[in-house]
Amino acid sequence: MKDYIRSIAENIRKLREQKGMTQEELAELAGISQSHLSKFEAGSRNIGMKTYTRILEALGAVPVLLSEVERIERHVELLERFICLIKE
Repeated sequence: MKDYIRSIAENIRKLREQKGMTQEELAELAGISQSHLSKFEAGSRNIGMKTYTRILEALGAVPVLLSEVERIERHVELLERFICLIKE
């Protein structure tokens, strides 16, 4: 499994555990089988975007779109430049 997919699977597992949910509970809320979720968390199976979104919704998490990350990074860059100007 690719590193970024493994990272997503680990983050989902950590969030599930932080919320005190079992795999069975999360799978039921997301409308997938516990086996499917278990294999994904273990890194032996991928999931599609629809399933990923359903899992996040079941966890009460909000997915961050890549475009939003890029926009935030741009704002940070501009803020850092502004701070440098103020310090001079």
